[in-house]
Amino acid sequence: NKYFNGYFDGKNHKIYNLHIKTSKKYVGLFGKVRGYISNLKLIDVDINSTNPESIVGALAGYSLYNKIENITVSGNISSKGITGGIIGYMLIDEGDYLSNSQSNAIIDIDINNLGNAIFYHRVYVGGLVGSINSNGSRTNQIGSGGNIQKSKSFAKIHVKIKNSKDIRLRVGGIVGSLVDGTSGGDILNSYSQGYIKVVLDNVKLGYGDSGIGGLVGSGMYYSEIVNSYSTTKIDYETINCNPNIIIGGLAGDSGYHSIVKNSYWDINATNIKTSPIGIGKTTYELKNSTSESDIYKDWDSSIWFFGTNLDYPTLLEDNNSFLPRPIVIVENTITNKDKIEVTIKASKSGILLINGKETDINISKEPKKISLDIKGEDGEKKFAFSYISNDNKISSVTYITIIKDTTAPKKPKLEAQLPSITTKDELTINIQGERKYFIS
Repeated sequence: NKYFNGYFDGKNHKIYNLHIKTSKKYVGLFGKVRGYISNLKLIDVDINSTNPESIVGALAGYSLYNKIENITVSGNISSKGITGGIIGYMLIDEGDYLSNSQSNAIIDIDINNLGNAIFYHRVYVGGLVGSINSNGSRTNQIGSGGNIQKSKSFAKIHVKIKNSKDIRLRVGGIVGSLVDGTSGGDILNSYSQGYIKVVLDNVKLGYGDSGIGGLVGSGMYYSEIVNSYSTTKIDYETINCNPNIIIGGLAGDSGYHSIVKNSYWDINATNIKTSPIGIGKTTYELKNSTSESDIYKDWDSSIWFFGTNLDYPTLLEDNNSFLPRPIVIVENTITNKDKIEVTIKASKSGILLINGKETDINISKEPKKISLDIKGEDGEKKFAFSYISNDNKISSVTYITIIKDTTAPKKPKLEAQLPSITTKDELTINIQGERKYFIS
């Protein structure tokens, strides 16, 4: 329960295979920190917290009045309480921040039979930070309450709660709860491109707002979101219950006395059509705009790189510190076999990571075929691909889903007939297959 109080510069070194299994309250490389932490990569963490009251983050469980920058996390975090890919809980003051950081974490929250609470059980989960609380010292300037800035999350978050009550649930691609006290923090020039799945089975919510959102779960109170976006897909399922939860493409909260400027979510990629705050845009609109367009005209071109019409905006630091995600090509995403072959290539040579774990496979610009093991029961098999280059830079993540279906035909047939030359503006084509397919 003691603080690390001081200055820690990781000098861009990596810590591999950080393994923690504990029932203690504050969990991470540092349990509790106060000071300045920078320039560190935590690769393939394996953290398992069994305490429902725990506060968990790969770097730190509890962060008090800190400046934290240039942190990268990948690997698996399993918890039952307040959880973030990098920081569990941040108590911030004016000028504090988490900056230039990235989470590729896979976060699993599995709760069963959590009983009565005096007020509520806090289940706050975020790709970067579980919960942020400001002490209220803020001016009217954007970002004055302490903030997450120039950071991104590719985290995959799975929350399953069963036979429990008095739950306050807040799940977000960047931060779960943007306030847990007097006033909130801010999200500036950041984005989320991850995945959230929440399953509630016989669950009763407790006091206060619950929400799920692409950037923020809920709890926006005197908070700000500026020049940020989300493509995070959200899946939500309830069994034997009907809890009152707001689900939003950008946030699951309308925000009390909060400011939202020039911030968007992708209505196609997220499959979420509404949000209490933010503006929904199509994939085409988000990718085909530039810094001079109406969408991004107020975004700072010294911070953002707008790429081509095949790209979402990325941070300029991405092009210096983090590598583009690998390209993964799958011939058939539905199979009845125990193994499937994929082709993968990358912009630089390096070591392949699958689901956050380092392999002995070297990849490069040249396409390379690898075999994936999908033994077991039928259903979805999800894979996350990234890599560490030979010059020690980490890439963003590419996600694919393979459907194992032992009832699928061995050689799926898809037939389409259409003329190759025509004078018409429209064509009608006949497509026939042995089973249901997605056609593009």
